[in-house]
Amino acid sequence: METPEDVGAFHTDAFQKLSDLYKLKKPESYLDMIVDVADITSSYCPNNDRSCISNVYKQSFLYSSPNQIHRRRHLLSENDTKYLEQCDEDVKSSVRKIHAIIGMANELGPDEVRSRISDIQSELKNMKDVDDAHRFVGLIGASVAIESSDLWFDALNNEDHPLHDMRGYFDSNGERRLESNSRKLEDLSLQINNVIMADFRAAMAAGFDVVTSGAVFDYPTIVTASLFAAIPASAQGFFGDFEDDYDYEDDSSSTDDYDYKDTPLF
Repeated sequence: METPEDVGAFHTDAFQKLSDLYKLKKPESYLDMIVDVADITSSYCPNNDRSCISNVYKQSFLYSSPNQIHRRRHLLSENDTKYLEQCDEDVKSSVRKIHAIIGMANELGPDEVRSRISDIQSELKNMKDVDDAHRFVGLIGASVAIESSDLWFDALNNEDHPLHDMRGYFDSNGERRLESNSRKLEDLSLQINNVIMADFRAAMAAGFDVVTSGAVFDYPTIVTASLFAAIPASAQGFFGDFEDDYDYEDDSSSTDDYDYKDTPLF
């Protein structure tokens, strides 16, 4: 794993493996789901690297209970502020655009989300005279947002998708719902942008944690850090039913003439 696009690709692969698993048998508890996610994610560690595997389980279990989830979200918010303060201005502008598109994902739909973020992806790839590590993390965020949007919209709208009936599969206490279909699908789909945002923020925060740590790093390290953070965040966002607290900008203009550059990130 060396390129930003690898994060999105492996993210999709991980949930394909989880889909295959849950096609046969659904998890009995929220903790079982977290363990399944960690088992799959750790398979991407190179040569059974014990340090890597340990880090995967550590990241996954940050989402192992409602209290830890809320604590993790608070930390992600702090990291957002931290990395945005240090982020290259041109890269920051692109990140803000992606955030705005995710906020409108429910209205735009997966095809338009992919198209618009792909445009920003190209913008990032072609940037000159910017901090290359920051640009690299921005590209990771774009890759994750695109793949997450495709994945979760498909899971919601395709009745044959193995994860279709698992949106909000666990209640706010982390307990399995006995009637997972008790709520209307259209009500659940209104929150799909929060699932994509959980992915995006976790990947970006983990990537910038590596870049701004002061330690010597290489690009594959950024890739693995972002991937290992994004997968459990995404799983929690889709399978859980915990209160979402993302603050999207309320803009009354149409999506066609939305002024992304003037949209606050938070």
